[in-house]
Amino acid sequence: MHKDLKEKINYEFEKFKIEKIRQSKAEIFAASYEIESKKMIKRTLDSIEMDLGTQKRLLSYPYLLDVIYLEMEKSRSCTYDLQGVQECIRYILK
Repeated sequence: MHKDLKEKINYEFEKFKIEKIRQSKAEIFAASYEIESKKMIKRTLDSIEMDLGTQKRLLSYPYLLDVIYLEMEKSRSCTYDLQGVQECIRYILK
């Protein structure tokens, strides 16, 4: 994976974690699905091989984790697993 994309994903995820740490236990519990989903998205993006063009397109999204997460929420074809996250990424890149 391109270094810039990996840095972007790590930065967004760390920022997300810091936001969640500042919340109450009840708010964190209420957001558990979002937390687990974004962990899965990060792991998937870290593990899949992409060509440089795809990576550049993904870098163009200002909030990549949020874009993929919202697509997962919106689309029932995107399941909570490696294949589902990859499907969401393909859909976003159309």
